[in-house]
Amino acid sequence: MQVSVIIPTYNRAKDLERCLDSIIIQTKLPKEVLVIDNGRDTKTRVLIERRKREFKEKGIILKYIENDIENSLTVAKNIGVKYSIGDIVSFLDDDLILDRNYYEEILKIYREKPNALGVE
Repeated sequence: MQVSVIIPTYNRAKDLERCLDSIIIQTKLPKEVLVIDNGRDTKTRVLIERRKREFKEKGIILKYIENDIENSLTVAKNIGVKYSIGDIVSFLDDDLILDRNYYEEILKIYREKPNALGVE
């Protein structure tokens, strides 16, 4: 099972960077991280461009997607789902810092309960 992480954000590059830091050290790494930018400054785009190589070296695809439809959390999530490639979609707030084994534990539940539609 592969995880696609979707992070909507709005002009919070510093918070987002701490969130990315907690993703890249996971004991079970996601397949991809999609950052959906609802903001209009360039700091988020610059951050993602700067971190792409580091994520690629860990085998994680890091994508920046500008939400040019509407400044909306729901729209941003739907954009992320549209472009995701993983078997499991994980929505994160841009200021969330994960425990190191977060995705390992989530995937363990899916293995134990293969018919589960979601995990909270």
